[in-house]
Order: sequence, then C-alpha cells, then structure tokens
Amino acid sequence: NPEDGSYDNWQLMIEFVVDLVDKLDIGSDRTRVGLVRFSNFARNVFYLNSYYNKEDIKNAVRGMGYDGGTTNIYDGLRLLREEQFRDFNGDRSGFDNLAIVVTDGKSTVQPELTIPEAELVHADNIKVYAVGITTEINIDELRSIASPPQILDQNYFLSEDFQGLDVVGEALGNQACAGARTD
Repeated sequence: NPEDGSYDNWQLMIEFVVDLVDKLDIGSDRTRVGLVRFSNFARNVFYLNSYYNKEDIKNAVRGMGYDGGTTNIYDGLRLLREEQFRDFNGDRSGFDNLAIVVTDGKSTVQPELTIPEAELVHADNIKVYAVGITTEINIDELRSIASPPQILDQNYFLSEDFQGLDVVGEALGNQACAGARTD
C-alpha cells in the first residue's frame, strides 16, 4: 500500500475479482465459480457448487479478510486440482475447467514444486490464466503456470501495480469468457 494511504492493494484485488465475476454468466447450469486463497498455505474459500448467483459470489469474495504472509502458489495449484475441480464440489463433465491464478510475487514456499504442480494442473485439462501484479513477479514462473501456449496478454498477464488491474481485467475477461464453453 502507498505510504499516503490513498488506496488499499487488497481492496483493489478484491474488486478485480468481483469485476471478473460480473463478466460471467453465472448459474447452476451455466458458469460456476470456486475460490482458493493462498499465502502461507492454501485454503478453499468456496467451491463450484457453493453459490449459483453473482451477488452471493461477490459477497463471499468481499468478505475475505487479508492474511498476508508468504506466497505458496504450489499449494494453491494443488488445492484447485485436488479439490475444486471434482464432481463432489460442483465440477461437471462436458464443461471446460478454467482457473485464474493471481499473485503479487513469486513462490516463496516450496518453489521447486510450483511448476511441476502447474504441469499436473495442465495435464488434468484445467486451462490456467495467470496474473502477476508488481515488479516482484518471476515472469518465467508465471508463464509456466499459464497453460500452453504461454502468450503474454492472452493467457498470462502482467501489471506493475494493483491500480493497473482494471486493464488486465478487461483483457483477461475477454480471453477467459471466449475460452469457456457453457453448453
């Protein structure tokens, strides 16, 4: 956050996610949204079958407090692969699985496991879009988290700061919505 307190990075990130939800056609028979949060470790905030309307999802996102801590991207990827995209948590056959990974740093917990876990996610046919915020991003790691072919501004995105997320959100929303199949 800036020293003058003119904005809050966490709130800008929350609104970035809320804006992405607004771009989706949400419903039990349409797009479903789950959320994994990671810092020192990962945890499921809600699953694909937890909410079926935008307002409930946005309220759940806005209700997340800030944890701080380290950057455990590996554990976030593992949790989304092992728990989010499972039929008992709302995954459905015949629908594309898309994940958007947002980070403001590089892996600091088990970094050697991050790219192998991303490869397992890709092998499970989960299409990953990756968003890196700040100049502290490991661009090679971010690119590897995104699904092939890794192309800047198509499936991985960079923003030097949290205030630039609205531009990233527009481009990401266009790509992710075009990549989703809901029929």
